Amino acid sequence: RHGHVRDALEDSFRKQIAAYMQKDLENKMIGFKREHPKGDFIHFMEEYFPNDIVVDSEGQRQPSGRMTEIFSLWQVVRAEDKLYQLGVPPTVDCLSHPVPEL
Repeated sequence: RHGHVRDALEDSFRKQIAAYMQKDLENKMIGFKREHPKGDFIHFMEEYFPNDIVVDSEGQRQPSGRMTEIFSLWQVVRAEDKLYQLGVPPTVDCLSHPVPEL
């Protein structure tokens, strides 16, 4: 039973981290688009994901395949969007304490 509670806490933590990271990424995109109105996705990647730029057979720089979802988000985020107030990221403190028996 104790393991189920811990699994639920870990699952909740993973979801909190994923939501935080998504909002942080959107903030980065909003900020970049505000600072570089003519900047494109490759320029954004140069700043935040330089290791995910690949050169195709024609010598063109392209996002790597794992950037597909991030590119999809890039297409819908606008410079005018409101920045998220993120505060401190979620921590694993809740997972490091013993879980009381139920």
